[in-house]
Amino acid sequence: MASISPIQSLPVELLREIFEYRVEKKEVFAVSQVCSRWRQIAHNSPRLWTDTVRVDVERLLDSVYLDGLKIWLARSEPLLISLSCVAGSHNRYGVLEQIFHTSFRWRSLQFQQSALSLLPISVIAKLAETPLSALEDLDLGGIEEGPPPVTITSSALPRLRRVTISHYTFILHIQLPWAQLTHLTFSTYRGDVAINVLAQCTSLVEAAVYFNTWDELAQPAQPIQTLSELRSLTLGPDGEEGYISPFFDRVSAPALEKLDMDFVEMDGNIEWSETSFTAFQMRSSRITYLELNGCFHLSPENLCTALRHLPCIAELKLGYCYDIVGNEFMTMLVNKDGVTPLAPRLHNLVLMMVDRNVFAPNHFVDMLSSRWWTEADVSVPRAVARWTHVELEMRGDVSLEFTEIIQGLQDRGLPLKFYAIPSSFLPAETL
Repeated sequence: MASISPIQSLPVELLREIFEYRVEKKEVFAVSQVCSRWRQIAHNSPRLWTDTVRVDVERLLDSVYLDGLKIWLARSEPLLISLSCVAGSHNRYGVLEQIFHTSFRWRSLQFQQSALSLLPISVIAKLAETPLSALEDLDLGGIEEGPPPVTITSSALPRLRRVTISHYTFILHIQLPWAQLTHLTFSTYRGDVAINVLAQCTSLVEAAVYFNTWDELAQPAQPIQTLSELRSLTLGPDGEEGYISPFFDRVSAPALEKLDMDFVEMDGNIEWSETSFTAFQMRSSRITYLELNGCFHLSPENLCTALRHLPCIAELKLGYCYDIVGNEFMTMLVNKDGVTPLAPRLHNLVLMMVDRNVFAPNHFVDMLSSRWWTEADVSVPRAVARWTHVELEMRGDVSLEFTEIIQGLQDRGLPLKFYAIPSSFLPAETL
């Protein structure tokens, strides 16, 4: 039937274009098996074979698998490709040399290890000797402890811009061309190692940094590292209990627009310093987006103080709020005539996992109503931005009265989404 199908009358060039734009990469092999004509077109269409190739490192010892992989890689020539190398617990990375002849075409290289397997430093040393002139994105995953140290220079990786690396020792045994990176995801036990790496990333635009908190405050005071190009910063402190203020004391990001801090993985309390964070904010006065997860580590006063020093804040997302967004928080956001409210440019507010009854319903209504008006109401300029999105997720059983209040706000046109998680769905220890 395939030989008399109308699609068979299409010119080869048009059929190839249809394949390239409509066939998902994971289906390309199936398409190549439909008939001899389709097989010939698919095999001669390199773009069809450029999806990320999953390389099972353990199976590279299987000649049948290896031959099939080489054929697949050859079909994408001469285009750039992305590889994702998956390893088990045996660390047979040496067999990767079987496909190193394609390294000059690698645009992206990722290593995925099991929980018990880290990337040997010897593999990184081999990469340092391999032509990687097209590589833009490198994900090393978790790396083993050295020595010997390995250095990969900018001449070996001229196009590298994105790096992901997890480092679990006290000394970083690899050196990359940090200065040319624009995106970095870096995990380490030591916050000072993270800061030292960031200091070398002078072109960094976006960074996500995960580290254990400091056991004690640094003495003497350390110099401030300025990240002049940084626009987005994610921080994920970890550990049982400790200080995060040394990070804020030592980093300046004058162009920062987005700050995301995730405290959920902290097993103990964070020693929060308003002085350190305020000083960091003063050096980063362009922040328009703030996200805090694990807000239970902060006090309502900490939160309000932080917002006072964010004059440009337009989007605020708070996760695991519990009891810190109470009446004081709501009152400070109310827009009153003659009084400059907190965060006058705020138009997007998301509050997740808020304790029931933590604020009086009238405070919540006043706060939202004071920053909302319809198009017909815009007769005079307002001192605050109008809501574009509000989201509230409450934990615990919510009264019918409060549900009706929410419905009333929505009926007025306010862009409000509301969720309630019943007590029966929550662990008893969190109530």
